[in-house]
Order: sequence, then C-alpha cells, then structure tokens
Amino acid sequence: MSCPTGNAPIDLVLPVSQPCNSMCGFTYDYDTASCSVTNNTTYLDIACFDGNNTIKCDLIGNLTVDNVRLYAPSLNKFNGQSADAEIIITHKGGGKYLYVCIPINSNEMNSASANWFKKVVPFSPTKGGGSSTSINVQNFTLNDIIPQAPYTIFQEGTFNWNCNVNNIVILFHKNNGAINMKTRDYETLISLISKASYNLSTPSNLLFNKQGTLNGPTGGSGGGHDIKGDN
Repeated sequence: MSCPTGNAPIDLVLPVSQPCNSMCGFTYDYDTASCSVTNNTTYLDIACFDGNNTIKCDLIGNLTVDNVRLYAPSLNKFNGQSADAEIIITHKGGGKYLYVCIPINSNEMNSASANWFKKVVPFSPTKGGGSSTSINVQNFTLNDIIPQAPYTIFQEGTFNWNCNVNNIVILFHKNNGAINMKTRDYETLISLISKASYNLSTPSNLLFNKQGTLNGPTGGSGGGHDIKGDN
C-alpha cells in the first residue's frame, strides 16, 4: 500500500554540512537467530532476527526489529549513484520507526557481511509473489551487516511501508559506509528479484554523525554534545 506521507528513499549527497551535536546515538547488539526468507518480487524479506536484541536510538528510545528488506539495486542513491544493493532494517518502538539503510557493493572482499549474505541469498526462494523458505543457519546475527562508519540522520523520514511522519532514517553512504556481498551471490540476488521503482526526495534537514557506529556493537555511537564532525 502506498503511503501518502512517504518521503524516502533519498539521494544522499555528501558532505552534509550540519553536524549532529545531541540526540545522535544509535546503540545496537543483535542476538543470533533462526532465519526465513520471503521473495516479494522486488525485495527479499529476511526474517533472521528475534526479540533478544539491544537496540536504542536517542531520538526514539528502545527498539525491536520489525523487518529486514534486501533490494537490488539500492533504493537510496549516494551522490547521484545507486549502490549494487541495499539492506534496510526497520525497527519499531515508542509509536515510531527507525530505518537503518546500508548500501552494498559487489566485490570479492572477504568480510563478515559477505559471509552473512552467503548464508542467505543462495538459499532464498526463486519464485516471487510471497514464496517463503526457512534457512538453517548458525551463529547468525545482524551485527555482521552493520558498518562501523559515520552516518547521516534524516529526521521525519519514512518509507511507504510505514506511514507515521515522525520516523527516523539512518543512512550510511556508499563511499564510506558500504558493506559487501560476493559477486556470485549478487548475481544470484539480481536473478531472484526485480528492480523496485521509487521517487527520490532531496531533504535539507539532514544531520551528520561523524562517530557513527565506529565503536561497533554495544559501544554506542557517540551522540554526545562534543561531536564536531566533518564529512
């Protein structure tokens, strides 16, 4: 269903001139979980999470994971360019939603994210329209696909799968916050789903958090008043 208040995805153009000096933090530590994947034709709905997570956004409070969507190519653009793919983790709490948007590059680099996708993409349903399958995984956590990098905050941003206008979007940039997927898995992904069509917006109310998630899981994200970051 289309959301009349949807104003994402966006074209994220760096540098973002306004640093975030307070209420910037995003703290996370996702637990291991079982996994199932649904092919919804234009994205994979990856249900590889449970309720035993520690997630907090300063602008909302404590959160739980609502859904995880994998698109190819990316919904958001980055300085006018799409990423090969994008994973968007939607969290909910306090009557609001937080979207964490992570661009994905296809290459042969060995990484935790490449290993994560290797456990999911090759075993996903080949038929779209809501076909679903369970996947046997071990030691599997969303921690492995969260970049340790700066991020941009889009306040009052929302995608069309949640119509609340007071949502928050956290965006990592393709140039300094992308994760990767092995080329073979990327080729499989684009054979499974088709490109999603969205209009892009260019919001001006963006804030930049230089510290971002550099501390990794449970380490917080430096949302204090002393952030003076540039980008």
